[in-house]
Amino acid sequence: MNCPQFQSDLNSYQDTLSHIESILDTINQTGYLPKDITTTKIDQLIANNDQQLDEIITNYKPELCEYLNLLGFEYGPEIPGFDKYIELIQPISPAPDNHQWIVGGGDGHTKILTQDANGNFSYSSKISGFDESVRSIQPVSISPDNKQWIVGGGGGKTKILTQDANGNFTYSLEVSGFDNYINSIQPISTASDNSQWIVAGWKGETRILTQDANGNFTYRLEVSGFDNYINSIQPISTASDNSQWIVAGWNGETRILTQDANGNFNYGSKILGFGEDICSIKPVNMSSDNHQWIVGGGDGHTKILSLDANGNFSYSSEISGFGKNIYSIQPVSISPDNNQWVVGGQGGKLKILTQDANGNFSYSSEIPGFDDYIDSIQPVSTASDNNQWIVTGGAGEAKILTLLKLDVDNSKIKQALLGKKDTNSKSEIN
Repeated sequence: MNCPQFQSDLNSYQDTLSHIESILDTINQTGYLPKDITTTKIDQLIANNDQQLDEIITNYKPELCEYLNLLGFEYGPEIPGFDKYIELIQPISPAPDNHQWIVGGGDGHTKILTQDANGNFSYSSKISGFDESVRSIQPVSISPDNKQWIVGGGGGKTKILTQDANGNFTYSLEVSGFDNYINSIQPISTASDNSQWIVAGWKGETRILTQDANGNFTYRLEVSGFDNYINSIQPISTASDNSQWIVAGWNGETRILTQDANGNFNYGSKILGFGEDICSIKPVNMSSDNHQWIVGGGDGHTKILSLDANGNFSYSSEISGFGKNIYSIQPVSISPDNNQWVVGGQGGKLKILTQDANGNFSYSSEIPGFDDYIDSIQPVSTASDNNQWIVTGGAGEAKILTLLKLDVDNSKIKQALLGKKDTNSKSEIN
């Protein structure tokens, strides 16, 4: 969006509207037309002003919806059927038309959430075999026909979840070798033949999980160098030959994990600048040359982590406006020019984070409708025009969040824009 041009167009419209209102006030007070003003001229001014407003709405409709807080996000009714708190959701297929998700939570609860042809969601019966809290799920292959997932959780428990030819899911025997809670699993390569994963969790424990040619999984020795509990791992590049990851966790500890040419892993020094526990990291841009990440954590702390041309990382100043612990960040669109994110956390708080044309970030007002804490947000479709998200969290609460922005008609925008003028005739776009 061209913010300066939008502001100029909006100010011009509001100036003309003020001039018309001044003329009408004079007529009401005196009963006469002002000097050099005819009835025809007034009619023409009003017609031109209406046309000017219609042009503004046509040219800036999505942006005006954001500016006027007409985002139109709305929760549907709760999806019943999950008895424990929900930690995460993993789509079964990365395809845009996927309609099934693995849902994991407390006490190893694992169920399949399915969307039917009418758009309704329902849970399967429980998949037995994992008796600790499910904290992370990662597909073994990123190909659409993948039928296996690595599941990690409480007590370092690691198992492989497999879907057979009949669509049934079963857990394997435990893969031993991880001591503490597992919070994050990240593939080393995004290539479909990847056979290694970074597994991390409590007490900074970091290990490499490897699948051999026979399909067996084993843990390697620990990668030392992280002091606190690890909550999130994010690759620096989406390219298949990426060799660096941002690893973050308690007390704002942020380090870069690097794989050298010999396959060895080492942690870099701390990146200073985040004072609260870090819970979630998302790239600003989904392209392989992205160099900024949104980092969210305790007390709503939100900052941008940036990589400069010399390979140095630094945190921005804080983006205020959330106020509660942040547990999940999800882009509104997967397109490279996405500029909005759904952010959820403690107390069911959910807001939209928006980046303007100047690179500045700001939070919307709260979107009500979720009762418990939000721990996971997952898009219903991976298509760029997706407008629904599955939001889940405490007490097994699950609801569908829908974006209704495209349903906002011009008259509603016009009414809201006129109301904006009454409170601030020269509103600034930040």
